[in-house]
Amino acid sequence: MQINDPRHGLFATTNNVTQESVLSSALYATAIQDQVNSLNNVIQGLRVMDSCNLPWIATAYCYADFDQRWHMAYSTQRQQRCLAEATNGAVYMEAMLRNANWPTLTRCWGTALETAVFSGIRGTNGGTAWVQSLQSTSLSMVDEVAYWQAHHITRFATQWQNYKLLGVTETFVVANAMGTSFPITLKRTDSSFHLSAATSFKMYWSFANDLLQVGTNGSSLSGMSLVQQTRNYAYTNSTLQNAMMAGGAVLASPMDPALYLLSITLGPFGVVDMKRVAVPDGLLDLYRAMSRFLNSKLSSSDAIQQAYWPIHALFYLKPQPQAWDTLNLYGGDINCGLNYGAGNYWNAPFQFFSRNGLCVSFVTLQRKLWNEYMLEPLIYN
Repeated sequence: MQINDPRHGLFATTNNVTQESVLSSALYATAIQDQVNSLNNVIQGLRVMDSCNLPWIATAYCYADFDQRWHMAYSTQRQQRCLAEATNGAVYMEAMLRNANWPTLTRCWGTALETAVFSGIRGTNGGTAWVQSLQSTSLSMVDEVAYWQAHHITRFATQWQNYKLLGVTETFVVANAMGTSFPITLKRTDSSFHLSAATSFKMYWSFANDLLQVGTNGSSLSGMSLVQQTRNYAYTNSTLQNAMMAGGAVLASPMDPALYLLSITLGPFGVVDMKRVAVPDGLLDLYRAMSRFLNSKLSSSDAIQQAYWPIHALFYLKPQPQAWDTLNLYGGDINCGLNYGAGNYWNAPFQFFSRNGLCVSFVTLQRKLWNEYMLEPLIYN
C-alpha cells in the first residue's frame, strides 16, 4: 500500500494543523481476534501471558484433553454442540494447560484445579499419566503447532464477553537511509478487567468463576468436580443456572421476569454460547471502495473541496427498526432484565450488547457519523 495515496487519506479540513482527530472503533480489538488468532500466535500468547489470567480466557470447555476422553460441557445440549467445535482449540483445556507457566498457575489456581479437574481424572485410566505430561511439555513453537494439528485443531475461537476489555497495539516501522528504524504507533488501546460490571456472565461466567466457586466453602459447587465421568460431578442433579442463582451475584432469585423469558427462549443461563460474527467480506470491500472513491474525488479538485467543506458535519443517529419509531421503549440489553432504565422510557433503545457490561440508563444505541458516511449509501444507490 502506498501510504501517501490520497485514497487512503483522512477526511480533514485544510486547516494547517499538525494534529488531527482520527476516528477508530472502540470494538477494534475485539473485532480482529479471529483475524490474528493463528495457532502460532495463540500458542505464543498462552506462553507469555500471566498464567494467573489463563482461566479468564472467554471459552467454555468441552473436553479436558485433546483426545476427548474427559468431557467438561455442563449440559447434555452443550456437549452435543461440542461436536461442531472439534477443530477449535479453545474448547480443550489441554491447550491452556500445556502452555502455562506451572509455578504461576499453581500459585493462583492450584488447589481449585486439583479439586475441579485433576483429582477426578487421576482416578481414571491414563489420567495420572496425562496430568503429569502437562507439566513436562516443552515443545518448540513449530512442534507445538504440529501437535495441535495432529489432533485436527485448526483454529482458536473464543466467545463474546464483556468482563474485560482487550488491548491492541499496532505499529509500522520507518527506516532511513542509514538503516535506523523508528516504530510509529497506529493504534493503541489498553486491556483491563471490569468483573463487577459484567453482564455476559449470565451466559457463562468463565472457567475462573467455576474454580472460585469450587474453592469457596459454602458454595453450591464447593469441593465438586467439573469433569463429567467423576463420582462427585457438580451437575449430575443440578445446573449451572442453579449455582448462579444460589450465589446471587450473577442471577437473583426469584429471577427477573425478562431474564426468565430469555432463559426459556435461549436455554438455561450458564450454558449459552455467545459467538462473534464477522462483518461480511463483501460489505467490507464495498465500504473500502466507496471510501477510496470519495477520498480520490475530494483530493482531486479544489472546487470540489470548496463545495464540500461548508457542509461537512457530524451526525448523531439512533438506529432502530422503523416500526419502533412510535413506541415508548424500555431497556435494550437482553442481559440486563426488565426495565433497567430506572422507570424511564425513551424514543430509542439502550445498547443491545455493551462491551462495558453496564446496565444503566442513558446509554443509548447512538452512532456518530460524519457526512461522508451518509454519502456512501447514496453513491451505492
